[in-house]
Amino acid sequence: MDDNAARTAEIVVVGAGVAAHRFVARMLEDPERDVRITVFGDEGRLPYDRSGLARVVAGAAASGIDLDRAPFRDDRVRLIDDDRVLRIDRAGRRVRTRSRRWYDYDALVLATGTHARPLEVPGIRARGAFTFRAMEDAQTLRAFLAIRRTELPRALRAVVVGGDESGVDVALALDEAGVQTTLVATADRLLPSVLSAPAAAALRRVMEARGITVRTRTRLTRVDPDEAGAVTAVEFQDGTFARADLVVTTGARARDELARNAGLPVRQGGGVIVDAAGQTEDERILAIGDVAVGVGQLERGVEAACSSADRAVAALCGAPLTDRGPRRWYGRPGGIDLAVLRIDDVRGSAFAVPLSALDGRRFGEILLSADARQVYGTTTIGEQGEAWLARFSRDDTDRRAEVRVLLASAASDDRADECGHGLLTLPLDALSVELDRRGIRTFADALAAAGESRDCGPCLRRLAVALLQRDPAPADTPDRRPGVRLRGSAAASVVDVEVEVGREIDAALLLVIGRLAQRHDATIGLGEGTITVGGIRGGDLPRVLAGLRAAGAVIRTSEPEAGGRHPMTPLVGPADGGTRRRRDLDRSGTGTAAGVRSAEGAR
Repeated sequence: MDDNAARTAEIVVVGAGVAAHRFVARMLEDPERDVRITVFGDEGRLPYDRSGLARVVAGAAASGIDLDRAPFRDDRVRLIDDDRVLRIDRAGRRVRTRSRRWYDYDALVLATGTHARPLEVPGIRARGAFTFRAMEDAQTLRAFLAIRRTELPRALRAVVVGGDESGVDVALALDEAGVQTTLVATADRLLPSVLSAPAAAALRRVMEARGITVRTRTRLTRVDPDEAGAVTAVEFQDGTFARADLVVTTGARARDELARNAGLPVRQGGGVIVDAAGQTEDERILAIGDVAVGVGQLERGVEAACSSADRAVAALCGAPLTDRGPRRWYGRPGGIDLAVLRIDDVRGSAFAVPLSALDGRRFGEILLSADARQVYGTTTIGEQGEAWLARFSRDDTDRRAEVRVLLASAASDDRADECGHGLLTLPLDALSVELDRRGIRTFADALAAAGESRDCGPCLRRLAVALLQRDPAPADTPDRRPGVRLRGSAAASVVDVEVEVGREIDAALLLVIGRLAQRHDATIGLGEGTITVGGIRGGDLPRVLAGLRAAGAVIRTSEPEAGGRHPMTPLVGPADGGTRRRRDLDRSGTGTAAGVRSAEGAR
């Protein structure tokens, strides 16, 4: 046997939720990718979408939230759903499980998600007090409701503790099941890390219209059991009481104990610290999904989990990390669509322009720059969230055009007699001319002259359209020349050079990029509006930048990766002309390929 023959790369994934499922599916997209993936789940069942657990409480079949089994049927994957990883041996690149087996890895992916964080208050052990995080929790809660209804001759009363998506979802599910429900949140609003104050207020109105009591800025301090030990009432921090038959806590904390015990950096509040690629301090260990924390993270959830899995796959396969684009968050608690999009590149303060409620939309807002020329984000409640996000997730030019059409349509429906303010009395074209004549170019300047319109939706929509229509001042005209940014530390031995080209690229610049890549034996990666020349050696960087500058590109500020670490050594590569390309991952570091060691036997 040839000892130098390329061997299969071993990947171990700890966790079997949405992030792990996405990671495995993306890793298997190339049928020639020579990997073996071992996935550990510890719930003794097929992987499922945790965001759908509340539907099980409301009566849906548990199988309805199972994830597609296809990725786990691939010959390159083995799913172990009844064992748990207890220890990481970083030096030996192996993990030990509850069954005392060792499994070797070339790359370890932590997708452990979160676990329930129970309340620590008197009486919380009473019958009818639940945590809510796993399928077993949902099924236990549903069974309890069925039994308790036979014991009490009235509607059941529940207190749900948690103002996050899970808390909102459980409260709505219990309400749908005929339970009188109170939702308690310690923050000043629901979903505080995702929704603005106006959006959270709109969601609260939707819930209260369904009969759910919402209490914010408060805590549960005690659970009172009756003589039989069952929940009968709860006390809040202000000393008030509420009758209750069950208490459901939805708080969660990242399951980061594996990383912590292995000496990897973790956040004090929970979570494994990662860079943009999902890489931890150990380049062989990545973290994805809810357990991972990094810069610019909007919120936990399905969108974030899938995005982090995609970036981890790109890092392992040596693909350039393209711009993540807008941060997206989508949820559907109780069937209510919530969609949030935020643009990372926000300069200065954002101004919120409300959208009118129509066609099922309960709430909507557009975040614009002070002069309305940049779109910083959108939020909608009640509209088709996924379609909404797709509509605004394109490049800046398309996004601005969408906003202009949306606001112009809304403004055309606003009537001048709705508020009686002066901004609605002029035609839009005339208003734009008047703004230019008076030198007004921002929301702040306009509202300083028309203060009565500050909180008026129709006026703000009309003002936004007028600002969008005006001719830009010379200082407002964006630099349309292609920009060049460095990805990775400029001091590193190898860096990626990213060229921002937008939707079109000059033919001369395209030829220059191709020739530079060929001359320096570099790769070319295509992203949304970007071309990345990957693998430029540090010594060649000045010549590469000079060539791009001569072709009309502008050298932007370098953006090193968090911590200045070198990009992760690719584990596997994409197929090249039908031939498998494998990276040499010899554990000895001598450059020779080692055979696959036994992953089953104990050491």
